[in-house]
Amino acid sequence: MKSKIFSVKIFKDNMKRQIWILAILGLVYFFCYPLGILMSFSQWKQMKMGYNDIEEALIRYFSQDMSYVQLIVIVLGAVMAGVAAFSYLHSRQKVDFYHSLPVKRECMMGSQIAASFLLWFIPYVVSVFLAVCIGASNGHFSMDILKAAAAFAGINILLFFLVYFCTVLAVLLTGNLLVGILGTIVILGYAPFFILLLYGQFMSFFPAFNGDSFSQGICDFVKNYLSPVTWYLNTCSGGRGYTAIAVLGAVIAILLLLVLCMWIYKMRSSESAGKAMAFRKAAVAIQFLLVIPVSMGCGLFFEGFFSNGSKQSILWWIFGLVFGLVLSHGVIETIYRSNYRKFFSDRKILLMAGGAVAVISFFFGVDPLHYSSYLPEETQIERIGIEAHSLNYNLSASGFAEKSSNGETSLVTTDGDSYISMKATRETYNWVKQIVEENKKDKWYDSSAMDKENASFLSLKYELENGRKLYRSYYVGQAELEEKILQATEEEQFRQEMYMNEEILAPYTKRIYFSSGENYEEVTDATNGSEQKQEEIQEVFSALEKDIASAGRFTFEEDPVGILYLEGNLSTSGTRGYATEWSTGYYIYPGFKNIMAILEEKEVHIPKSVTVSEISSITVYDYDEEGLAEETVYTDPDELEEILPSLIEQYRVVPWKNMDVSKTALIKLKDTNHGSDGIYCSIDRGKAPDFLEK
Repeated sequence: MKSKIFSVKIFKDNMKRQIWILAILGLVYFFCYPLGILMSFSQWKQMKMGYNDIEEALIRYFSQDMSYVQLIVIVLGAVMAGVAAFSYLHSRQKVDFYHSLPVKRECMMGSQIAASFLLWFIPYVVSVFLAVCIGASNGHFSMDILKAAAAFAGINILLFFLVYFCTVLAVLLTGNLLVGILGTIVILGYAPFFILLLYGQFMSFFPAFNGDSFSQGICDFVKNYLSPVTWYLNTCSGGRGYTAIAVLGAVIAILLLLVLCMWIYKMRSSESAGKAMAFRKAAVAIQFLLVIPVSMGCGLFFEGFFSNGSKQSILWWIFGLVFGLVLSHGVIETIYRSNYRKFFSDRKILLMAGGAVAVISFFFGVDPLHYSSYLPEETQIERIGIEAHSLNYNLSASGFAEKSSNGETSLVTTDGDSYISMKATRETYNWVKQIVEENKKDKWYDSSAMDKENASFLSLKYELENGRKLYRSYYVGQAELEEKILQATEEEQFRQEMYMNEEILAPYTKRIYFSSGENYEEVTDATNGSEQKQEEIQEVFSALEKDIASAGRFTFEEDPVGILYLEGNLSTSGTRGYATEWSTGYYIYPGFKNIMAILEEKEVHIPKSVTVSEISSITVYDYDEEGLAEETVYTDPDELEEILPSLIEQYRVVPWKNMDVSKTALIKLKDTNHGSDGIYCSIDRGKAPDFLEK
């Protein structure tokens, strides 16, 4: 009975002592919600938005539009509440007082948690309620708004408890306020910092490293879900349809943190108050977890910042490793012992950490596992993917996906696996094998070799029979790449992936227009909701599908006539207050007969090729490494006849063509009405006459 009475008294006492947190959060949330909604309504009325658009804007306001604001407010509020609730553990007098009360540790901790939660939740829920009332007073109230606000509140509650228990854990492991706050920062940011550091290590030491390797598997999980901050950002980025796995994972993490904090709270001795760390073994483990990544990070910093690509980079790297190791160890020892004279104390731990750093450095510096030169066996590979942005103007079909949530299907853009795959034939495998061997021999580290063969950076994906996906990046000669792409276009699946799946994009596309250089001409526009225009959009997709199915190498050997741009919404119903929410573009070739017929029917202007008789002169600009250009003007008709076939207007240059990156050309026409500046072109190295190279 006494335990219950004193638990209630402790709860009330905590609410009184921490009332300043409620006041601060109440003021912040007042500006975020009631005042924010009033300002938004004023803006929406000035924009003359329709009822449905305002309704959708309100739903977004009570959900993902406020995610970044909520993240900052909740993190700060949870940290303040956690530190304020358990800061008494850092004072021996307060510890003796509270622990002398006839209250079980479980009840005491429960009272602290309940008070902290209410100090954040009360101002939050009151502010949201007032904002909903303001919306209702302006004629906008629906169950969809309430559902969005309630779902978002649930996610925010989970974030609060995740950050709160991380803060409590840091306070319980430490013995004074400063170390407790530093510990909270470490716990919240350690996972994403560790993955960022690992990413930097792979990028610096493995030339074939492909960043997409970190977008899947354990690295993706650690980066996105082992920190409350990144968990929240990833959960909210998916819109209102929060995934059950993310929510369930957060609940499990909260329960585990609660049990861990309760166990440490009961195990923590009163004598640890005032010390830097409450548990010696935990202090050693934490020191190792901090010293090693800090040392590796300093090595990367010095190697990248001071070496400037010189041969001394290895020396700067070693210096950075040693400097970071000694500095981080000394700073932590100084904090632990509260005495700067103990900077070099506990040398045993320093030597052990140094040994761990040496082993990790050996793995990255020597590459004993042959990461960069590894190539799966031919029989293990099903398909080989080429990064989509190397092949088409913007995004491929893999850049979009459909998502179903609450009975509504919507379009989402994807930043991850955007590769266009080809069959892993013997010829393709041997081509990749040759690329790996050339990169292994450091062929492309000679700048003259890169210039001679116009080398470019190519990202590949190996799709294995067992379902695994491996990613690597290599330098490859542009002429080789062009030939391989032309061979791959004989495969229909490859051509389809180069463009898009009309079943995915067609319902969401609202506007199509064609670009030929500086000219942008509308093909069709259904942003006003016209069913007839939407049918025209479907006709364009059907035509494009037929052209892709009938195309082949002969189609893509020609230069494109322009770019077909698509714009649309993420939902098939309404514009959500925006004209368009995504856009993409695709090259159109003369061999696309069905699309060309539609463009002709719509009277879209397609520029004709320039003839030698129309040309006054061609100026070739040859740029050096410093970006300075040497100009050569050609006016002789015979020379113009040889140069002209190699020139392509810059808006028609596809990324995989073997273009001369060090030269550009300017065509001056006899008819000045075409434009005073002339026509800017790139030069196809495969068609350029020899005298241009010289």
